[in-house]
Amino acid sequence: MRATTGRAVSAAIHSRLREALASGKPFTHSQLAEHAGCTVRSVRNYLDRSEEIFGFRVERFRDGGHSVLVHAVGLPDPSEAPVLELADSFATALADAWLPHRSGRPAASQALARVLFACRGIPAFTLHQTRALETWTAACSASPLRPHKLRFAGPDQSLAELACWPVAVVFHSIDGVQFVALPLEAEGIEALRTFDLATVDDAPDALTPLDASDVPEPPIDLAAIDLSAVLAAPFSGRILPDAPAVHVHVRFSAGYANVVQSRLWHHSQRVVVRRDGSVDVRFGPVPLDAAAGWVASMGRAVELIGDKRLRKAVKKRHFESV
Repeated sequence: MRATTGRAVSAAIHSRLREALASGKPFTHSQLAEHAGCTVRSVRNYLDRSEEIFGFRVERFRDGGHSVLVHAVGLPDPSEAPVLELADSFATALADAWLPHRSGRPAASQALARVLFACRGIPAFTLHQTRALETWTAACSASPLRPHKLRFAGPDQSLAELACWPVAVVFHSIDGVQFVALPLEAEGIEALRTFDLATVDDAPDALTPLDASDVPEPPIDLAAIDLSAVLAAPFSGRILPDAPAVHVHVRFSAGYANVVQSRLWHHSQRVVVRRDGSVDVRFGPVPLDAAAGWVASMGRAVELIGDKRLRKAVKKRHFESV
């Protein structure tokens, strides 16, 4: 069923106008109106706010007759991705590992050649996903705030769309890169959602700004959200409110004491060094599946002391891995 709300129509018009102008071809107001499926007056209103709505200026000029032509000015070359501002060779090497399609990267130098990220399973993203990441990151701290439309693949791989406020980005060792979003219809922080960057549609318009003029202000102060409390970072990056949760209590042998005391797995973490040199670690609540995977990955270095459900889940994982 085709959406007929004012917001959906407005977003569709914006998208069509941007596509037309991005082609580099001059158009008359009438041609743009026909292309977008709206009135000439609407086109004029949108073009008057082109920098705010589309992110680039438009220029009007006469064709030698009575017609006024419109074309984009300063539109980025579609073959070039925005350049991330990176402070040093370490950050550059990490960004190159995660985002291999960035353009404008400096030529290989001695400094860069000596920084290599070779993490097993580190994800890499497409050009359009990289652009979406940069756009989302900028939108999270923009002033004034601007809602966006995000298109992504659902669990059944079919594409879906969500109108939302960009809140944050989380780089997570297990969950990959996560977009944290607040749906426009949300009433509070409990409605926060996360989206894996790998599921974002590989298309140039997968993330597009929306007209904020008919959108109510967010119900909460997005800048005041404590992400470490909401996401329990860095232990878990996903928001799964219906998933079973447990409190973790494990004991590391004395040989791992120094390593354990230098690690932070959860914002609620408590570490106690015992007389025999072993170390107890407690934190939670955290998702049961994530906790079981974490404990199982430690192997013989750790003894599980706490929750019976966690013991059962860890035992099952060890059995399945045989």
